[in-house]
Amino acid sequence: MAFIIRRRLLACGAPLLRVKSPRTFPISHAYPATIPKTPAPQSGFATLVQRPKEYFHLTNVKDNNGARRKRKILGRGEGGKGKTSGRGMKGYHARQHKATPLPGFEGGQTGLIKAIPKLGKRGVPKLRFTRLYLDTLQHFVETGKLDASKKITIKELAESKCVGKIKDGVVLLAKGGEFFNSKVDIEVTRASQVAMKLIEEKGGNIKCVYHGKEVLRALLRPDRWAIMPKNPLPTTKENIARYTDESRRGYLAPLVEGVDKSEIVKKLLERSRPQATTESA
Repeated sequence: MAFIIRRRLLACGAPLLRVKSPRTFPISHAYPATIPKTPAPQSGFATLVQRPKEYFHLTNVKDNNGARRKRKILGRGEGGKGKTSGRGMKGYHARQHKATPLPGFEGGQTGLIKAIPKLGKRGVPKLRFTRLYLDTLQHFVETGKLDASKKITIKELAESKCVGKIKDGVVLLAKGGEFFNSKVDIEVTRASQVAMKLIEEKGGNIKCVYHGKEVLRALLRPDRWAIMPKNPLPTTKENIARYTDESRRGYLAPLVEGVDKSEIVKKLLERSRPQATTESA
């Protein structure tokens, strides 16, 4: 080991202390007397590790050069990432979220999804019925805004402000039925089974009548119609089954009483033919 150290020190050109026998003395005696400040590296030999010029302590601990950079202040002034802060003018990359465009976006032109026409069944829009509760009906009867001795239809409900805006009809619900004690004859678009039972227990009568949209508009604003339109018959299977069912108090139930289900549509068409002939005449 001492031989290798001496050989490397001689290669660096460092003067060594004269020692009679390196085996009888410790290895520390073989270090050079003076260490050159900048030893010239020699090819084929490893360079010596330089001694630190100063020792680390709490007052001189710091990061390496370039480890921390000062944050660039953006949006101040005209140049040097001022004004637009290096984002350019407009576009997705200039916005705050800096998100990618939505799927199907093609730069503003009509996308392929919008260019292709809609195919297939798009679904039937859900009907929007205005709700009428039994306690509200009882209140308007007690205050005299509705006359219980006459038939109450959608027209009377709208004129007395008992219901709000009517879109596809009025549905009668049994909320507040414990306060209902009036005998009424009422026509609505639909009604719950509990509401029908409570009205009939008080001696009243209820019918569920189908109203077309044109007929509803004419009932609510008769001043806009010179000739009042006639109420059409239901056309869908669901409406035909509903308004020909006696348990649902459909207004067409007496017409198809005793008629086979397969002949119900034919029976309804026979009823509508005289109306068509009179209108053509």
